[in-house]
Amino acid sequence: MLQHISEAVFEDDEHLVHMFEKIHFALFFVLVLFLMWALWLLACVAKREQILDAHETQIIYYGRLAKAKGGSEGPSVEDYGHHLSPARGPQTRRPLRRTVFGAA
Repeated sequence: MLQHISEAVFEDDEHLVHMFEKIHFALFFVLVLFLMWALWLLACVAKREQILDAHETQIIYYGRLAKAKGGSEGPSVEDYGHHLSPARGPQTRRPLRRTVFGAA
């Protein structure tokens, strides 16, 4: 059927078949690129989750350490997130300077 339509429109019985093949390969290429991009985004989110979990664990550890030494509860998540909120005004406290591995 495609050959008859192709012959009538393009005067070549294979032109329409080749056009559909090119369109099919182009759509498949777009699909593959989209799936690769989605997997890359998932990997980035997983890596960010690991980093944030490490920071949260570090904050909880230092809070428990300060409490064990007889001090107050120690730093909380709010103490390190104040510079992210524009509603609190200018930054008045230093943010956490340590990284996940303890180096400055």
